[in-house]
Amino acid sequence: MQFNSKEYDPEKHDRWRALTVKQPYANDLVTAAYKDENGVVYGRKSIEVRRKKTSYRGDVLICSSAKPVYPGMESGVTLGLVELYDVKPIKEFTPEDWENTRIPKEKRAKITKGFGWMMRNPRRVVEMPIKGQLGIYNLVYTKGEIIQYPRKMVIDKKSWDKKTDREMKTIGFHIGRIGFYLYLQSLWKYKQFYLTPGVMVEGVKGHDVYLDIEIKLLCFSVGFRLIWIKTKRNY
Repeated sequence: MQFNSKEYDPEKHDRWRALTVKQPYANDLVTAAYKDENGVVYGRKSIEVRRKKTSYRGDVLICSSAKPVYPGMESGVTLGLVELYDVKPIKEFTPEDWENTRIPKEKRAKITKGFGWMMRNPRRVVEMPIKGQLGIYNLVYTKGEIIQYPRKMVIDKKSWDKKTDREMKTIGFHIGRIGFYLYLQSLWKYKQFYLTPGVMVEGVKGHDVYLDIEIKLLCFSVGFRLIWIKTKRNY
């Protein structure tokens, strides 16, 4: 439950530095997309454009505004943490900076003043309802309710065997932005049986696109995967 900042009690509440952002940009800020050569993780969107600069540096809790409402995306909730590590005037933006704002090209020419809030290290949190405010503000919430989604888990041997049985075994290589892979996976423990070939085209993280040409026979799946990397990154 959200409380007024004046009601903050460290024994009962958690207090976050928060920022409310419209969808779909809010979701892009907290969705990891790539790592740089130093292993630092960045989101699909890593620069938030604002009219004013800020002296604050550190973790910011990204919340989605109540409007607009996008299908498949939650509005008016907490979404994730990011690290606000720098601020850059718009007049100093490079073409790459503009791409990282995710602002459509046709709208960029109209933005002549303001600052880019540089963000990295996105981490999703459990979605909790909030009432947002303008700018960076203190969000006071019931202690322990806003937590990060787990990135590690402990499972027993039976569950691990089931997981690894389904994992895809691959071999392949990349040339520039194009990747070629052959893969094999077993679906034995899931008792899934196939007799017909299937073709699937699907996007990954909103950046890469891959084409799978896959033949599924009985409990095995053998396929060829062609990957086009839209955003260059190092994993």
